[in-house]
Amino acid sequence: MVQAHQDSCEEGTTKPVSPQETEKIWHGSSDPQKVLQLHHQEQTTAQTGLCAVIPCSFTHPDDYIASIAIWLKCPNAHCSFKVKNDSIFHSEKSSIAQEGYRSRVALLETDLKKNNCSVIINDITKTDAGDYKLRLSGKLNTLTQKPSVLTPPLTEGEPATLTCTAPGICSGTPPNITWTWRGTGDNITDVTTTHFSTLTFTPSAEHHTTKVSCQVTFKGNITTEETVTLNVTHVKEPKISGSNTVREGDTLNLTCSVDSYPPPSITWSKNGTTAMQQNNSGLAALTISKLTREHAGEYVCKAQHLNRTLTASIVVTVMCECKQHCTHLTEKSLKHVYFKLSMIYLPPLSLVRPSCDSQCFWVCHPGKGHDLCVCQPGGSLTSQRLA
Repeated sequence: MVQAHQDSCEEGTTKPVSPQETEKIWHGSSDPQKVLQLHHQEQTTAQTGLCAVIPCSFTHPDDYIASIAIWLKCPNAHCSFKVKNDSIFHSEKSSIAQEGYRSRVALLETDLKKNNCSVIINDITKTDAGDYKLRLSGKLNTLTQKPSVLTPPLTEGEPATLTCTAPGICSGTPPNITWTWRGTGDNITDVTTTHFSTLTFTPSAEHHTTKVSCQVTFKGNITTEETVTLNVTHVKEPKISGSNTVREGDTLNLTCSVDSYPPPSITWSKNGTTAMQQNNSGLAALTISKLTREHAGEYVCKAQHLNRTLTASIVVTVMCECKQHCTHLTEKSLKHVYFKLSMIYLPPLSLVRPSCDSQCFWVCHPGKGHDLCVCQPGGSLTSQRLA
């Protein structure tokens, strides 16, 4: 029941479908697996001038197809209605609906395959108060056989043809065969002859895991369909992620990933040495803890995909740990640095190597932190303060 008032919203009820009515909807069956079940809230309220939504949904057996929804306003307490006289909405023949409701009532979802029968009534008036019922019409889809979809091996860049064969190749009226393509639609050609249909396209990596459906519709609007998932053989270049500059004593974390089907075998190696890490899942992590300067060098990720070998490499730099002690130098040995640094530092100064490069030193000065002194070609020096 929907009740409408100008000054307030009063609760009303929408009568649930009784078991007897449910059975009538589903051809009198008492099997709970073959009963059309309606679900809706029992109370709907609205103010005049606004709109009212009657939420409604339904479930049905797999072999039932709902095709027509009819909403009716009960003319009396017993709700003994007539479709031609009491309909406020008809999903197929809008002219059957009462003139006062024809332009005000609509389904929230027009596709009944989504099992949504909710209805909206706009421009509510007092005369809209009352009981409403839904009538669903449909048909049994007794066809249990599905079409056969033949999918050849698919390889990226090589044209391929899918073939759909309708069930029951008979001499009667040929069915209508349609393809539903959930993916890119470039360069796709479909050809249908009687009970067969082909779909020709050039697969790419983007088509991998795409779903393709073949729907067959026979006379009497009886439909059946089959859906397949495409597996496209492809491989892309390996990608290495992770930081390639690590301090001595820290941990190196590198990951090599390859987008491909089927997954490749991935091997890590260093400076052309034997395999360090191997994985067959398309993703291989390389972890080395407590790094030393001996771990510096080129690391290679090799992916073996069927008969193809792909590689990617990365050069790892190990920043040597700065020691606490400094090598004290005499003024005589520091004479060549005073020219550049005498305006910045005061003795005593000391130098210590910050990395594996023997030409680089920390310039240590008590109480002033560390500066980096880098030897340039010809013996000149530059200085750069580090945070």
